[in-house]
Amino acid sequence: MRHRAPDCAAARLGAAPRAAGRARAARRGPRPARLARLSVQGRALLARGRAHAARAARPGVRASRHRGVRPVTVLAVHYHRPDGDYDGWALWVWEHPSGAAARAIAPEAIDAFGAVFTIAEPPAGRLGILPCRASASSYDRPDRIWDATLGSEIWLKRGTGRIHAEPPPLLPSLLRAFVDGKHGLTAILEHPLAARLMTPAAFRLRNRKGAPVAITGIEADGAFVSLATHGLLPYREADAAAWTLALQGSNAVPLRVRRILDAYESAAPLGARVEGGRTEFAVFAPGAGMVQVELFADAGGGTPRTHRLRRDSRGVWRTALDEDLTGTYYSYIIHGGDPDFGARRRAVDPYGRLSTRHDGRSRVLAPRPPLPPGPSFPRQDAVIYELHVRDFTIDPEGGAAAPGTFGGLAEGGTRLAGLPTCLDHIVELGANVVQLMPVLDFPIDIAGGGYDWGYMPAHYFSPQGWYAADRTGDGRVDELRALVDALHARGLKVVFDVVYNHTCETEPGRGVCLSPCAPRYYYRERPDGTPYNGSGCGNELRTEAPMARRLILDSLAYMADTFGADGFRFDLLALMDADTIAAAGAMLRDRNPDILLYGEPWAADWAGIPLPSADTLRANGFAVFDDRFRDALRGSVFSSEGGFLSHGEKVGELKAALKRRDPLDRIIYTECHDNHTLWDRLALVTAREGHIAWREREAMVRMGTALLLASPGIPLLHAGQEFLRTKNGAHNSFDLGDEINMVRWRAKIEHVATATYVRGLIAMRRAHPIFRPGAAGERALFFLDDDLGLPVPPKAVGFVLRRRALASELKEVAVLANANVIPQTFHLPFKRWQVFADHMHAQALPCGTYVGKAIVVPPRSAWVLGRS
Repeated sequence: MRHRAPDCAAARLGAAPRAAGRARAARRGPRPARLARLSVQGRALLARGRAHAARAARPGVRASRHRGVRPVTVLAVHYHRPDGDYDGWALWVWEHPSGAAARAIAPEAIDAFGAVFTIAEPPAGRLGILPCRASASSYDRPDRIWDATLGSEIWLKRGTGRIHAEPPPLLPSLLRAFVDGKHGLTAILEHPLAARLMTPAAFRLRNRKGAPVAITGIEADGAFVSLATHGLLPYREADAAAWTLALQGSNAVPLRVRRILDAYESAAPLGARVEGGRTEFAVFAPGAGMVQVELFADAGGGTPRTHRLRRDSRGVWRTALDEDLTGTYYSYIIHGGDPDFGARRRAVDPYGRLSTRHDGRSRVLAPRPPLPPGPSFPRQDAVIYELHVRDFTIDPEGGAAAPGTFGGLAEGGTRLAGLPTCLDHIVELGANVVQLMPVLDFPIDIAGGGYDWGYMPAHYFSPQGWYAADRTGDGRVDELRALVDALHARGLKVVFDVVYNHTCETEPGRGVCLSPCAPRYYYRERPDGTPYNGSGCGNELRTEAPMARRLILDSLAYMADTFGADGFRFDLLALMDADTIAAAGAMLRDRNPDILLYGEPWAADWAGIPLPSADTLRANGFAVFDDRFRDALRGSVFSSEGGFLSHGEKVGELKAALKRRDPLDRIIYTECHDNHTLWDRLALVTAREGHIAWREREAMVRMGTALLLASPGIPLLHAGQEFLRTKNGAHNSFDLGDEINMVRWRAKIEHVATATYVRGLIAMRRAHPIFRPGAAGERALFFLDDDLGLPVPPKAVGFVLRRRALASELKEVAVLANANVIPQTFHLPFKRWQVFADHMHAQALPCGTYVGKAIVVPPRSAWVLGRS
């Protein structure tokens, strides 16, 4: 363990912690940034460090471990801060890497360079040094590591890890320089340059031949400096890397191309196409110096045939070969020169219709005809059922012949103890939309038994081979098409869960398709070149870039045409720019006026673009997930607090969510793939009461599902929640494997009464238009207490749905939910009612009648009554 200075250990101010892979800091609702205040921990750490140092101390001076190097008995450290503020600053030092003898050193003097520190008896090995300011809980990263070879006097500068053996110049170092326009550079300095020095003459720009290029203008924003040039700047990576920008009295750096590439845009076909016996390859790589395509006979190994492509004026490289190469495997070799991405990079085709694996080869695919259209109904009739292809059929008791695959999900006739499983179960349940969690290619170690949800996409055209019987041939494409066809044949629409806000390319030089072709083009960067991470997954797709926007639109069109998509669920929709959202909505509705479009309206606060409002999303035809409805019922996903179902709490929040006047634009839900299942969540939040019988939790689930299916909005159910699905308490099971994630079909047998109850609720909703959301602004929901003046018990909610203009016979519905542990009396506006759902039964036709203006509702249950 390495020790840090008191209070300095912490800061990372305003940053929410980022977990690996699918943890996604921004996920499931607006999440405030977290402010880490660790001063108490810092003091404890200091105390432990001093105790450790006392135990580890050895008297005398030890010999250096470096032969021929004289031991250092006193080390002088000079530390410079450009702002000249040294108040409270100290050095935190420790024996590296053990962390022993950790202690704080106060400055002895301030001279013309900065603060001067003296360290007696430095270790014979290595010494860690970290400037820190205890009072402000801040520190100057990175750690500096000293040993005796560096001498007995060293100089440090703020913000850089370099240790100088001589006094360095006090001008800031030039860290990077980006070509952001035909005449524009962005220079990144170690720290701001003094205003009196901020002139064009302070910088020297030289082209690849060493000749100076005039700088005609300068504008600074702290350490970021925008420079205007007289001559044209290079757009090719290798050319830019041969240019240099220098700060007088400091260092020089090569140029890196960046936003200059936004000038290149093409509408020409991309990818591999076979037409008339010829095969054309085309790829967008505007900064490359040369592009080659390698052709292979097999999915792996073999000696390629190599052909060069030619660049057009819009940044697209292409070649046409006089042969039909259908079934041939290929990859691109991009010759660049960017210092961070390498001079020679292999790339999977970003437009490849089939890839052997996320970092493998593409395959030339013959075009497929469009699938026959699926069922047609308006989006207000939708009851969505979300599932993961593998989870839903991998349980051996489910009976699928091809478990865990597209084919397994397409199978009919599966049974367990006489009850339908898998696809037949969905049909029996009555849901009419299947939302498939991501099925496009993503990284996964199939051979090593890996598991993943699929939210780290690699390719936007190729289906995931993990779900296919034929993983390297055309099977993954044809098997997905067959699945969609099978779902359509059973009356089910198909919604694809798509991830256009980030990709798996989280490290420079290790991309698979986008970064190798156009470094820095496809991802949002801060001015200094570091990535924005509003996704919480390492990057943000720069959807506003012309060819990134085109990539998204082309992918959506391909999914709609080739795979018969009836809708799309957009992961972190708010990270897509408003223009791309508008273009996508218009394009997809033009193809299918009834298409279902919805997504998550949130992202992290530190995203790289202003987040579009929910109103903007709705105006473009997108419904949004209503996390307020979810949180009111079960409690916030960011705490262990309860909600209405478990404790009768959050009544106000639930009523606020229910009375919103845009129900057609809201996806309402009590659970989805993220966070705990409802069953597990209720176990968590009721733990403070001690043991609660599982039948009590089952009653809570039934009450929540009744509220879900009797409320305005478009309901979504998570696969298995109808029979109390559990993930053994896991709240983020994105990579936890089958044991945690698979839908266990025996649970349907064990909880068949609840599964039957949910089926009845769905039948009720689908049979009666009054339950479906109306037009925006239509007032259809009235609370018994707030609007009708009737008393409602505490820890309870009662409302009436009224749509008397409907042509159907049912024009008024009362929904009564009692979250108390004892029965409660509700007062009704009318005397005669039909009962469609009570605490035990639910169905499309009335299961009884009730006469009276007061009714007793059992504990932890919801009743649904109707009037003609």
